[in-house]
Amino acid sequence: MMLCSPREPIACLVTTVVLCSAGPLQADQVEFNNGDRLSGTILAMTAGKLTIETEMAGKLEIPLANVRTFSTADSIALHLSDGRIVQDSFAASGQGQVRPSGAAQPLSLDLFEAINPPEPAWHGSLSAGAQFERGNAFTDAGHASFNTERDFEKNTLGFYGHYHGERNRNLDTGLSTTTKRNILAGARFDRSLSDRWSWFALTEYEKDGVQDLDLRIRAATGQTYHWWKGDRFGLSSDAGLSWVSSHFDDRTADEDYAALRTGWDLYWQIVDHTRFFHLGSWEPSLEDIVDVQLVKTTTGLRTSLTDSLFVEAKLLWDWNAEPAAGRKRRDADYIFALGYSF
Repeated sequence: MMLCSPREPIACLVTTVVLCSAGPLQADQVEFNNGDRLSGTILAMTAGKLTIETEMAGKLEIPLANVRTFSTADSIALHLSDGRIVQDSFAASGQGQVRPSGAAQPLSLDLFEAINPPEPAWHGSLSAGAQFERGNAFTDAGHASFNTERDFEKNTLGFYGHYHGERNRNLDTGLSTTTKRNILAGARFDRSLSDRWSWFALTEYEKDGVQDLDLRIRAATGQTYHWWKGDRFGLSSDAGLSWVSSHFDDRTADEDYAALRTGWDLYWQIVDHTRFFHLGSWEPSLEDIVDVQLVKTTTGLRTSLTDSLFVEAKLLWDWNAEPAAGRKRRDADYIFALGYSF
């Protein structure tokens, strides 16, 4: 508390006002459309939500649509939708605007893409599992998979792949036979067009020695619609065109055709440590939509053991309307694996 001398009332009043207002001036301030104000530190803005840390309530996420204007005490990195990056402190301006300290013209909040976005980093997971059966059967099986992706503002680049192999020994003859040898590798690029829409391009390479598939190449492009994006639930779907080229080891005729590309990706955080996932694609030929089709799905459950380790059970289900001669159309793999996320 400050004690004022009766002989210096004006000096005392000025000093009191400065001291009382020093705290708010050193903090960022958000003004809402209804006139309310909130003081704290603006940390970031992504997906149309402004994150501010307050002394009393901690971190809060505020829809940017509810913000009239704001000011910052320190410099922040403002990324605009036209590709510009403004590194400056900001002063409050008119409705739906803020003014950089180093510029005379204000900026519209409609141009905001992000504030202090995180540095791009690769993240993903690795998993592996094995099965050994001895007794009435002699079987060795193994599975390994990986996926990784990195965000670059509006762009996302990802790589993925898996290997699944299995050998069985005839206990009467002692001869071993490979009953599964499948390798798949792919890459996908996504570019955000809006909150709901994005554009994608992908390519996949697949080889299956048991199915007499020497090499299958798939290349696709189209658009993705994000029906729902959240921490606990998400659903998106792809629609576009693809080119499929399949070459076989046996006398089966090679195939090259244009196809429709449809895909989907669903996840649901059932409980805090367990997530259900289901993703897949359907590619029917444009020339023969009934007899030439490829369907691939992955369905499973993943349970976190620690922040990095997890266990998962999943089903890989493939259906090919025209497999190699003498091979079945349907192929299903049941996999249990231990994984590491990063």
